[in-house]
Amino acid sequence: MRFVEKLLILLSGEHETLPVAEIKAIAEGENLRIRDIRVLDQVCILTGDDGLGDAIARRAAYVKTICKYLFSCNTNLHEIYDSVKSLNFSEIFCEKSSFAVRIHRIKNYSPDISAYELQRRIGAIILEAFGKRGIMVNLRSPDVIFIGFLTAGRFVFGIVEKVIERISFKRRAPQFRPYAHPSSMNPFLSRCMVNLSRATSGDVFYDPFCGVGGFLIEAALIGCRVLGSDIDPKMVLGSRKNLEFYDLPYLDVFLCDARSFSTIGRVDAIATDPPYGAASSTKGEDPEKLTRMFLENSESVIKRGGYVVVATPHKFDIGGLLKSTNLKLLEIHSVKVHQNLTRRILVLKRD
Repeated sequence: MRFVEKLLILLSGEHETLPVAEIKAIAEGENLRIRDIRVLDQVCILTGDDGLGDAIARRAAYVKTICKYLFSCNTNLHEIYDSVKSLNFSEIFCEKSSFAVRIHRIKNYSPDISAYELQRRIGAIILEAFGKRGIMVNLRSPDVIFIGFLTAGRFVFGIVEKVIERISFKRRAPQFRPYAHPSSMNPFLSRCMVNLSRATSGDVFYDPFCGVGGFLIEAALIGCRVLGSDIDPKMVLGSRKNLEFYDLPYLDVFLCDARSFSTIGRVDAIATDPPYGAASSTKGEDPEKLTRMFLENSESVIKRGGYVVVATPHKFDIGGLLKSTNLKLLEIHSVKVHQNLTRRILVLKRD
């Protein structure tokens, strides 16, 4: 029998659809069920199998904070205070003696409510519940951090369980690697695309346009056995150098044309960012044709039920790319790179 946990998650707010899609993909990849999910602006409330919060904390790129969910209500002060008073604080403070309350306003929601005053009043209610004995406010290192979010006409309240150290992603930015290339994707989106592929620890993950190894680094960090290839010998050497810089193991990084990699055997997941011919070279091939040929070829290596996640420019004809494949299009996410380029992230599944 699986235990169930109810989570309140603060999303990064960097993208409209990718954070929730990433959470769902992590759950599927880790074989954990999400039984219910409610999405608000930059916040989601979900009920899922025990261990889901740990998996999200370990893997997600677009999550900031994971909390134990306590309640949500309308942004009416009387309703908020009554909801706080109804909580079982004796259970919450079991063997704990200090707390802090933090209120965050998402964007400009509920401008008529003072976050500071709300924070102060909720703290007073908690102290009153204990008759001001045995429990104290500690703003520096509290045993319990209560956190509330004002968002989209709702007030959502919980207890902080994990704060994601997103600085580690920034430290893996392309410019900090031994071998860099201007076409490299940032680690946040690279990790998200790896997660969208449903790859998990022990799986064979493959990037056939590996460049300098951004996707391979992120996949290896979550425990995948990684394979990479590229048509450019410099990229192959650069990818190996970068993986070794982070002391990450890999199965192989080798020279290969992505139009004909059918001899590598079965892999569990593929995520990749093919060259479009701007900062990265297509070696004379039409970029759209190159992507189409890669997708056709990918069916020879991806396992049945496996996922292929690929980035393409918005101008590519998706129907044409998939016409000669048995890959089913499940999701499309648009990511603006700059004025002249919007990427579309395609999540495909092999029947």
